[in-house]
Amino acid sequence: MAADQRQQRDLSFLQGAGELSADVVRAREQMFGTVHRLVDRAREDGALRADVTGADVILLMRAQLRHQLSAGRPA
Repeated sequence: MAADQRQQRDLSFLQGAGELSADVVRAREQMFGTVHRLVDRAREDGALRADVTGADVILLMRAQLRHQLSAGRPA
């Protein structure tokens, strides 16, 4: 599977993982929006490469969380 397909699959999982309460959905949407805005601003200011997206950052956050949980460390 190509890297971009894996990334899209993982992002889709994050965006639609199971039945979530309205509060969790709202918080997740707010977090995703905030990350995307921060990444856009960083790119515009030249602090981040042009090819980095908000989805990339969200996936990196997810990878860090997955690593911590697999190592038995609290998130």
